[in-house]
Amino acid sequence: MEIETTTIDHGDPAYWDEWPDGYGAVIARYLEDELWHVTDWDDTVVNVIAADGTETGVWFARGRCWTGRVTDDGCRNPTDILAILTDPEEIAGRADTVMRELGLKPGKPAQLPDDEDDSLPHDAYMGQVADARDARGVKPSAWWTESPDGESLDGVFSFNNHPAIDAEWPEGICLAWDQNHGWALIVGRENRWIDALPVGAYAHPQAVACLTFHRLQGRSFFEVDDSWDGAAAVLAAVEAWEAEGR
Repeated sequence: MEIETTTIDHGDPAYWDEWPDGYGAVIARYLEDELWHVTDWDDTVVNVIAADGTETGVWFARGRCWTGRVTDDGCRNPTDILAILTDPEEIAGRADTVMRELGLKPGKPAQLPDDEDDSLPHDAYMGQVADARDARGVKPSAWWTESPDGESLDGVFSFNNHPAIDAEWPEGICLAWDQNHGWALIVGRENRWIDALPVGAYAHPQAVACLTFHRLQGRSFFEVDDSWDGAAAVLAAVEAWEAEGR
């Protein structure tokens, strides 16, 4: 079939809508079941790389759900074939069909398109915190690491897919970290700082997970031993990164 497409500038915030919480995570899981290589997701986009390295995915924009390729200049080039669908499983199933109709095949590329090592020194530490959070049964809807200015190292865990948490913080709540301020709970799009966790910047992942779990349950913080053997290695990696001027 011939698929008509339209270009969406994914850098223009006017194009993006808020869809039901957790959509991205659910669609990503279904696409992974179909063997597509999902690189990341949140509640506006699920990014996928086909077996040949072509960037594609599912996006929620202008009140519709889209799927299709990513063009060479980084813009989404989608079809609105998914516009009438609302169920995440149906969306993932139709996305799988459309991507195959575009000539794409599922599977992880033998070599991902970007050969440059873009890892950050706190990636592994944030991953350990994510694992500790998952073990306590309150999985973030999304989490990521970044360095938006090339100086600050950030880690963000978004919790917006749990009814009890949504009821307490309807504007949204995140667990955030950077190497200068450590751990804190942040509310709303304006990043309003509400609670600094009473632990060090390189606290034990289990300590961070435990305190976050209790606070998201509406309980108060308590004293916890945050020491662990991995702290020195994370600090050394961060200091080395800062010394390189990255």
